[in-house]
Amino acid sequence: MARIEGLEGSQAPLVTRVLARVAKRKWGRVTEMMKITAHVPKVASGWAVMEMLFDRSTFVERKLRKLAAVKTAVQIGCPA
Repeated sequence: MARIEGLEGSQAPLVTRVLARVAKRKWGRVTEMMKITAHVPKVASGWAVMEMLFDRSTFVERKLRKLAAVKTAVQIGCPA
């Protein structure tokens, strides 16, 4: 459980609402992290750019990146 309440829907600034819509299309839901970063739109935008660049990276093959993400989520106790 997060110590900060996430912003929902119309409470969030326009930029983060757009990013939330993209996240919902990509993952099927808006993550808790996205709701929390909605408090600071610059952080949410930076996070979105980092995710986009990570997804488009070709340095490490896609299957290995997915495996690393799942293993990391399991190790820190985060739902994958």
